[in-house]
Amino acid sequence: MKKSISYLNARQDTKEGGVLKFKLMTDANASAGTYDIDIVTTYKSGSGSSSITYTTTKTITIEVRGKEYARL
Repeated sequence: MKKSISYLNARQDTKEGGVLKFKLMTDANASAGTYDIDIVTTYKSGSGSSSITYTTTKTITIEVRGKEYARL
């Protein structure tokens, strides 16, 4: 799933801070094992022809267990 967030303040206090939470779900038939997931964030600095796009990738690892560990 891809979602765009149009604006975050560069400096945030407690009133305007934000927390992004992700719920990861696997296919019911996914094989047990350890998997890497890349989280890619992109932002622009400046405007017009002088704008620069920055991209950061963070890789997290998740462990998929058998169906007996699934939560309903």
